[in-house]
Amino acid sequence: MITLSKTDYILFRECPKNVWYKIHKPDIYFQSELSDFEKHLIGTGNEVELVARQTFPDGVLIDSRDEAAQKLTKEYIAKKQPVLFQPVFLKDNFLAAVDVLKFNPETGSYDIYEIKASNEIDRKRHFYDLAFQVNLLRKCGVKVGMINLMHLDSDYVRSGKLDIFRLFKSDDVTKEINDLCEEVALEMDKALAYLSQETEPIGSCCCVYKGRSNHCSTFNHSNPHVPEYSVHDITRIGLSKKKLAALVDIGSFHMHQVPEDMELSDAQRNQISAHVSDTVIINKGKITEELEQLVYPVHFIDYETFPSAIPMFDGFSPYQQIPFQYSLFVLESPNSKPNRRF
Repeated sequence: MITLSKTDYILFRECPKNVWYKIHKPDIYFQSELSDFEKHLIGTGNEVELVARQTFPDGVLIDSRDEAAQKLTKEYIAKKQPVLFQPVFLKDNFLAAVDVLKFNPETGSYDIYEIKASNEIDRKRHFYDLAFQVNLLRKCGVKVGMINLMHLDSDYVRSGKLDIFRLFKSDDVTKEINDLCEEVALEMDKALAYLSQETEPIGSCCCVYKGRSNHCSTFNHSNPHVPEYSVHDITRIGLSKKKLAALVDIGSFHMHQVPEDMELSDAQRNQISAHVSDTVIINKGKITEELEQLVYPVHFIDYETFPSAIPMFDGFSPYQQIPFQYSLFVLESPNSKPNRRF
């Protein structure tokens, strides 16, 4: 029997077979390296958590996940340590570390604070994350009090020194999580049983019903019958779940297998037609019509921005785009050359 971590449980909810590969065939799972964007998200999450901890004075950090850390967690809980960062719990093959546990002497219970590097709550992900933790803590005999989701406050505007107490917003989601715990407990057992299988689960992974941008990292191994460029790449098909499901269910994965009478948008139909016929579609009439509407001089501006979770400058809020460079070219007439101004 494997040990199911909170992270793997959340991944299981997205694609069970992908997590099976992670546990049983890590060489396949880790073939796909994290993108720079994914690395940035991880770094941002770590940065936000470090800042958020500053709102809990005298917190004690448990900085590992091994048996020693689990033992240390039990010792701190037994003596009612006021604040714990990353305490580790393991019971019945379930494992999780909690962002913040704060002891409430009035109720004799521990309040949970889950820190998220986002401006708002994601119920489909954050609530299940918390319900997993609550179920595990109760298995371990910890009395759970308030359950809180702590996230960045988009209304905060930096002015001078960073005000960390206004930067974060804490939402009491105790009722919502308690109402969800029974469902999650059943799903935890289901995930543990599925991922403990020694043999690879038969068939496609559930991502076969999702658009390309939402495919798991092991999609090609679970779905070798799907071509590299498939119906999953049709523009906005991920937002048309019924259309994609209809194609998958009849085994139409190649562009040329899309039924001619299928209801599609003009953009989708043009994409399929261009691929199947291997031709470039150019509507010269539309291009000419658009160009004739231009009024000179025409200005071309290009700029780059960077969203910072923790506002870096006065006047900015969490994740507000910060422009850091731009260029401006001006075309005086149809026959002139672009002149760079900035």
